[in-house]
Amino acid sequence: MNRLEAIRIGAAEFLGTAFLVAFGCATCTQALSKETWTIFHAAIGFGLVIATIVLVIGHISGGHINPAVSVGAAILQVIHPKMLLVYIPAQICGGIAGYGMLKAMTTSDILSADGGANGFCVSSPNPAITLTHAFMSEFFATAMLMLVVCAVCDQRNPNNQTVPLQIGLAITGLVLVIGHRSSASMNPARSFGPAFWNSYYENHWLYWVAPISGSALAAFFYRTVFGFKHEHETHKPEPIPLEDVSDRNVQTSINFKTILMLLVKTHRQTIRIAAAEFIGTAFLVAFGCATCSKAISQEPWTIFNAAIGFGLIVAMIVLVIGHISGGHINPAVSVGAAILEVIQTKMLMVYIPAQICGGIAGYGMLMAMTTSDILSADGGANGFCVSSPNSAVTLTNAFMSEFFATAMLMLVVCAVCDQRSPHNQTVPLQIGLAITGLVLVIGHRSSASMNPARSLGPAIWNNHYENHWLYWVAPIAGSALAAFFYRLVFGFEHEKKILHKPKPAPLEDIAERK
Repeated sequence: MNRLEAIRIGAAEFLGTAFLVAFGCATCTQALSKETWTIFHAAIGFGLVIATIVLVIGHISGGHINPAVSVGAAILQVIHPKMLLVYIPAQICGGIAGYGMLKAMTTSDILSADGGANGFCVSSPNPAITLTHAFMSEFFATAMLMLVVCAVCDQRNPNNQTVPLQIGLAITGLVLVIGHRSSASMNPARSFGPAFWNSYYENHWLYWVAPISGSALAAFFYRTVFGFKHEHETHKPEPIPLEDVSDRNVQTSINFKTILMLLVKTHRQTIRIAAAEFIGTAFLVAFGCATCSKAISQEPWTIFNAAIGFGLIVAMIVLVIGHISGGHINPAVSVGAAILEVIQTKMLMVYIPAQICGGIAGYGMLMAMTTSDILSADGGANGFCVSSPNSAVTLTNAFMSEFFATAMLMLVVCAVCDQRSPHNQTVPLQIGLAITGLVLVIGHRSSASMNPARSLGPAIWNNHYENHWLYWVAPIAGSALAAFFYRLVFGFEHEKKILHKPKPAPLEDIAERK
């Protein structure tokens, strides 16, 4: 890379981070607007600002505007590690300049009124949770953000056409998840600018260590487990070698490591599918349920919080793992996919256990981000985020609500997977919006689970199984009937890009036994 290109990248990252801090923080000025402020203001504001910035500088520098993202990009080998000496200083300086821009747009009285003792827009943990909970919130959220970046940069992903919008919506969703927990920074440069101007550095280390470690781990995981294909990779990793085996005597010396590598290579696709469904379902339960925390927000909570939160989270997850496993994250959807013959029936033995384990792990992640007092205050007698019918409706009403809603969800999945449909270009967003609509429809009736794995995780952690059978039978029956109906009546055409039938890895140079 020549010097001019490095200068352009540095200028783009400086400018982008400056506008991020200036305009993003500007959406949080409550005293100026004199309106009732909620987390939605910050979530939508930061999301749209970041989408705009990525649109402007994405083709110049990649639109990182975040040291954590730049570290992840280096691990993915999208940029050379030495380029971090260009990216990170530019981002830090941009964050400082951005807060100066904010002060140029706003009087000090307004900033003081909104900022309190810490200073306006200074990242700090919510005193209602511990420092560990705040750390894990930033860690998991930045990991999810980096997984989204990996997915939109992966050339194998067919859903990477509207990158700025997808990144912006991801930010919106993540701010809704952890905004009330840790200020939803996910960006050391965004936190450093306000801290610098307000000379407030208490717990500031958290906003460097948690985002960078979360992003680095996510990038390493994605590249190692899912693989990664990008036209700007600095160098391609060499394939795992299998030692040459020439005769029977040499064959007896093959060690355990070689056999393990052979098994991994043979079942690589199956392992990737299981890992994708596990990770996806874990984030679904952890982040989806996190948007339902009323006690930590101290704001009026409505079904819209859960609907928009779950919708954006599902859209993010489908974007991240859709090209790996199909992004089912739901045993009911996997059963429907088997009926559609998108996956082989025997692959249900991979999908469903991975989803169940992911749901259980996801609730553990939620507990790592939230104190037990807050979960108890929000959960009541049944436990937080445990699926249960509304006492105002009968069990039959709740059953039919879950049945019809999951049937509708499966019909949406059938449509976006049908090659005849001209409206299957933005699948993650379409699935996410469908979830949002369905939660608004049945959320107050039956908890709007539509997903046995999503219901099992909270039920196990809270040891509450009353009417739990409903959240298995109704969704699976509804999904199965919808898939069967669509295939039988409408017909179904699918390319079957993911056959889920791993090919055995060839052992080259093995002489035939004589």
